[in-house]
Amino acid sequence: MSPAPLTLALLACTDPTAETAAPADSHPPVESDTPPDSSETGPALETGETAHTGETADTSAAAPWNIVVVMTDDQRADTLWAMPTVTSEIVGLGVNFTNAHTSSPLCCPARAAFLSGGFSASDVGVLTNNEPNGGYSKLNDTLALAPRLYAAGWYTALVGKYMNQYAVDGRTYVPPGWSNWQATGSLRHYDDWDLIQGSSGASSSEGTLTTETRYETDAVFASAVGVAETAPEPFFLLVTPSAPHDPFEFDPAYAGMFDDFTYRDLAWDEADVSDKPAWVRAGGPMSEETIATIDAAARAQLRMLQSVDAGVASLLISLEARGVLDRTLIVYTSDNGYVWGEHRLLGKAVPYLPSVSVPLAVRGPGLAPSMVSGVVSANVDLAATIQQIAGISPHTEGKPLLDVLRGAATPDPGPRVLQGFEWSPMPWVAYETDRWRMTLWHTDEVELYDVVADPGEETNLAGAPPTESPFAEWLPLLTAARPLVQFGPASPPLLLGEPVSFQLTEQGGVAPFSWSVVKGALPDGLTLNAATGLISGTPTASGDFEARIMVEDSSPSPYDGKPHHFAVEYPFTVGAAAVHGRAKLERGAKGYQVRVALSRPADVVLRWGDDLSFDAASNRVQRPAFSGGDLDLVGVVPGRSVRWELTANGRVLGAGATTD
Repeated sequence: MSPAPLTLALLACTDPTAETAAPADSHPPVESDTPPDSSETGPALETGETAHTGETADTSAAAPWNIVVVMTDDQRADTLWAMPTVTSEIVGLGVNFTNAHTSSPLCCPARAAFLSGGFSASDVGVLTNNEPNGGYSKLNDTLALAPRLYAAGWYTALVGKYMNQYAVDGRTYVPPGWSNWQATGSLRHYDDWDLIQGSSGASSSEGTLTTETRYETDAVFASAVGVAETAPEPFFLLVTPSAPHDPFEFDPAYAGMFDDFTYRDLAWDEADVSDKPAWVRAGGPMSEETIATIDAAARAQLRMLQSVDAGVASLLISLEARGVLDRTLIVYTSDNGYVWGEHRLLGKAVPYLPSVSVPLAVRGPGLAPSMVSGVVSANVDLAATIQQIAGISPHTEGKPLLDVLRGAATPDPGPRVLQGFEWSPMPWVAYETDRWRMTLWHTDEVELYDVVADPGEETNLAGAPPTESPFAEWLPLLTAARPLVQFGPASPPLLLGEPVSFQLTEQGGVAPFSWSVVKGALPDGLTLNAATGLISGTPTASGDFEARIMVEDSSPSPYDGKPHHFAVEYPFTVGAAAVHGRAKLERGAKGYQVRVALSRPADVVLRWGDDLSFDAASNRVQRPAFSGGDLDLVGVVPGRSVRWELTANGRVLGAGATTD
C-alpha cells in the first residue's frame, strides 16, 4: 500500500517578477474586479483588492499562479517533525506559521469555513458534523470558493475528503464549481471506502460511485498526481487525505515506527484542574487504560502521516517534472488539531491550543524561507489569500496573507474569534491574540490564559485577571459574540389530557427571534409560539413524536444573507395520565355505595365482582365518564359477597370485598 521510496531534486522557487511562459491551454490573464457571481474568466495577479481595507495588493506576477492545498484531518501542529518531505521541501523552503489556528476545531465546520471562502462556522451555518446543524448539505455551495474560481477561469479539482456525511447515503452529488471531483464518500476503513467521481462546472451534477480497497491516502495522492500532471493552468488543486483521522489504520510498511513514542508535554494529565470548567474537573485523572489508548492513537497518527509525507513527495515531483513547480503555490495544513492527553482530554472540538492549532506552511514563487509567529486563522485567512492571489473580488471574513508571505509583519486585526458547538461538551466562543486567549462557555464559566507565560494553559487567570489583560474589555464582547444556540428539556414529561407548558431558550444571536417546527410534528394538542419559543397545550393522543425545532435570529449572515439559525431534534412521549385519588365501598340504605374523589379529569372504569357491571337504571354499575369531584354510584347486590375495584387509566384507586 505504500509508494516506492522517492527522492527529491526540486527546483528553487523563482521570483514571480520574472517573465514566465504559460502553456497554450492556460486561461489568459485579464484584470478582473467582478462580483462573486460573475461569469467572466481570467484571474489576474496584477491587482487584488483586499476584503477589508479596499487597498490594492500588487501580486507582481506576469501570469497566474497555480495553487495546491494539502489539508489533512486531525493533525496536530507539532507533528511536522515526523514528516521529512514536508519539513524540508515546504517548511524549509517556505513560510512556516507557528501560530496558525482553525476557527472551529471540528472537521465539518472547519472545512466549511475554508470551502466557503473564509467565513465563520456560524455565518456559514455549518456548526457541527451531523444533522440538524452540520454535514455537507448545510453549506450553500453556490456561493463557495470553488464556483467563484471556476467562473474566473480556473481549473478546480478536489481529491479526497469533502465534508462529513457526504455520500454516506449512497448519493453521488457533485457540488458546483469543480472541473474534477474525486471525493471520498463513506470511509468504513482505510481499505474499504467509497469514491465519487465526476465534474460539475457552474452547476451541481451527479457523479459515479465505486467501492475502493486501495489504501485511501495512497489513492488520494495518486489521483492528485494525475491532476497535477494534466490540469490546464491556472489550476486550484485541493488534496484532502482522511489521515490521520480515526480509525487509526496505517500502512503496515510503517508498523515498526514510533513504537517508543510517548507524549508527556505541557498540561498532559494536568495535575490540578480546579480552575477549569466543571466538565473538565468531573473527569478525574487519566486511568492507565486511557493513557494507553492515547499513546496508541498518537503512534498510529504519526505512522499514518508517513503515507501523507510520501504522497506529498510524489506530488512535488510531478509538479517539477511538468515544469510548473516554480509557478505553483504549495500549502500544507490541517482542518483542526488533536489533543493527546492535555488537560486529561483526548480528541478535538475544545478551545485549548492542541485542539485549535494546526500546521500551516506555504511555499511559492518569490517566498523566502521564514517563520511567522503572529496568530492567523488557517482556514479562514487561507481562503481569503487564495482569492487575493486569484484576483477575484473578495467574499470573505478572512485577512489575506500575501503580504505576510512576502515578509511583511502579521497585521493586527484585533482578537480572532473561535467557536465550538455540539461536539464540545457545550457551546463556547473564544477570543485570542498572540498573548491572550479567553473562552466563554455556555455555562458562563470563563477561562483566561497568558499563553506567552503559560503556553500549556494550566493557570486560569479569569478569577483574578491581571490589570494588563483584556478580560474586562473582552467579556462583554464575548457575550455579544456568542453564536445563536438553543436549549430545552431533552424529553419533557407529557401525559395524556394533562396541560403542559415549557419554554425553549435561545442563547446568543440578535433579537427578535423566530421559532418554527421545520421537520416532524409536535404531539397532537400542543403548539409552538413562534415569537417566544413556548410550547403549550394539552396532549390529545398518546404515543411517540419527534419535532425538529429551529430558532432564527434577526442578523443576516455575511455569507449568504440568511438569518443565523440553530435546530434541535426533540423527542416527545405522551403517556397515560397519572390519576391520583381515593375510593371506598360503603354499605348504604340502598345497597353498596362507591365514593370516589379524583384530583383531575380522567376516564374512570368501575368493575364490581368478577363478572358484574352495574348501571343506575338497572342496578348495574357501568363505566361512566368522570369529570372530577366526588362520584356516588349505587348498586344493590343482595345476599352475596362483592369484590370491587376502581381503576382510572389503568391505575387502581381502590379495591376490597364485602358481604351483604
